[in-house]
Amino acid sequence: MCCSLKDLTKNSQWCFTDGNAAKKLTKYYCILKPGIPEIDWEAVQSTDFRMETDHGDRIRKKHAEFLVKEHVSPNKIHSIIVYNEGVKSKVENILKSCNLEKKVMVSVDLNYYF
Repeated sequence: MCCSLKDLTKNSQWCFTDGNAAKKLTKYYCILKPGIPEIDWEAVQSTDFRMETDHGDRIRKKHAEFLVKEHVSPNKIHSIIVYNEGVKSKVENILKSCNLEKKVMVSVDLNYYF
């Protein structure tokens, strides 16, 4: 599910992490700076899932998270990216039954899955 950070940070409690939130080494942040320099973007975009080599804790960093307390209003979701056409059809049918105030685009993109 894709949302605007601007929308998510408005009127809700939130934070983001520099890695997997369950790890003790992970730090939490509640101020967004341009480019979000606290996140290791190279690790996030990496498709290398080997156990740690010369990249320190790349796997932990790859799993950086943006967390919103309680829930995200469906009206803040602008698109949903799915793995295949079958799932796309199912999600579109679910969205039709929800009578949302705005249209949510559903698309297939394997680049979002690893």
